[in-house]
Amino acid sequence: MPNVIHFNPKRCTLCKRCETACSNKHFNVFTSFYSKIKAVEFEEEQSYYPITCFQCDDPPCLPACPVGAIEKNEDTGVVTINEEECTGCGACIDECPIKHIFAYDDFGHAIKCDFCGGEPECVKFCKDRAIEWREITEEERAEREKLFTTLAEKLKEVKAL
Repeated sequence: MPNVIHFNPKRCTLCKRCETACSNKHFNVFTSFYSKIKAVEFEEEQSYYPITCFQCDDPPCLPACPVGAIEKNEDTGVVTINEEECTGCGACIDECPIKHIFAYDDFGHAIKCDFCGGEPECVKFCKDRAIEWREITEEERAEREKLFTTLAEKLKEVKAL
């Protein structure tokens, strides 16, 4: 089983170092705005979650792309966007259940987490170890799927408002 970014919400303090490390690595700016990872607060649960693309087993963003700019590496499981081919139409964003593909006018194409090619910057800068880069157990995989489903449901609720 390949490594994934594993989240431990019990350790997250919402410091957002993961966000600024990501934006600095990819865009040379220290801002949460351009980050491919977002630390979010769930008030009713009184918890924080650092969230990024889950690299779905069967990613709905992939067939949604009208120009074929999204690919999945079958060996690593990483889903990537070819920025040169992407037109920035947003079809992939619409299909992502947790809305963790982003499009900014500054770039003209969609962006998403690609695990930094196997050395995620967010992991290096998470002093509380709320984000880890490692293989996960079947139990952790089940927890991850539950988190994914919870996030998708919460986003549906927000969209319905």
